Amino acid sequence: MDAIEYEALYQQQWYHVRHRFQHRFARVKMSQRAQHDVQALMQPLGRRNGWQVDEQLGDRTPDGVQRLLTSSPWNSNGLRDDMRRYRVEFLGTKEAIWEWGKAR
Repeated sequence: MDAIEYEALYQQQWYHVRHRFQHRFARVKMSQRAQHDVQALMQPLGRRNGWQVDEQLGDRTPDGVQRLLTSSPWNSNGLRDDMRRYRVEFLGTKEAIWEWGKAR
């Protein structure tokens, strides 16, 4: 698979993933924030914490990530279940492991 095919597959799958979880957030703004945070996490960051994620997004402080995780109403169990269903559908097995990070 070349880079263009990979990018097309990525965009297609990202579309499906974000539409699966956006209803788990009480506000559209928080759903959009979560989408941006996930995209930032997928970038080649050294460490993955609130500072690096928000810096990748152009923010000066980690307030956005912290607000999303601590005070925004969202359904974490439902989100987990949505992602689990997506993983099974995409990878084809309940035993599949979805590892997110650098290849070793």
